[in-house]
Amino acid sequence: MIDRPADARFFPNPGINLLEGGKEIDSIEVDVSYLCTMLAGKPNPQTGLEGKFSAAYCVALGLNGYPVTALDFSEERVQEPVLRDTLSRVTLLPSDDRDTRTAALRVKLADGSLIDAECAMALGNPTNPMSWDDMRTKFEGLVEPVLGEEKAAELFEVLRNFDDGSLDDYVRLVSA
Repeated sequence: MIDRPADARFFPNPGINLLEGGKEIDSIEVDVSYLCTMLAGKPNPQTGLEGKFSAAYCVALGLNGYPVTALDFSEERVQEPVLRDTLSRVTLLPSDDRDTRTAALRVKLADGSLIDAECAMALGNPTNPMSWDDMRTKFEGLVEPVLGEEKAAELFEVLRNFDDGSLDDYVRLVSA
């Protein structure tokens, strides 16, 4: 869930499933490239736009089960209490040696146990391509607010099968 393209493309996914069951988080450290902290180092975003420039916010989204799509960068979402609490526990640890497309996550739980997760390559890169489900999730987050759920789903299928479909289907869906 954290490992989504766009704003969250630098963050690991494996830690999320390990946090199921209501385990209490003490702290979250994220090893990122120095460039990541320069571009997305906003530690305490207050608006949806600021959230797009906050690696810490993207980590909080993912650890709380959000898919990290365009819809997760609304003014309301950024202010959700559970996200604010998780965000307050995130520390970015920049490294000049880390590739900009990788990250490592270390979650310390209240009981003292540690959960480590590594993202060897961000989703959407040639060595870690997006699946059709990943593309659908991103597409829906961008298109549903404009076309609605039903038309967005139909348009995705038309585009996914563009070679087999007709241009008329595409025009009908985007012209309405």
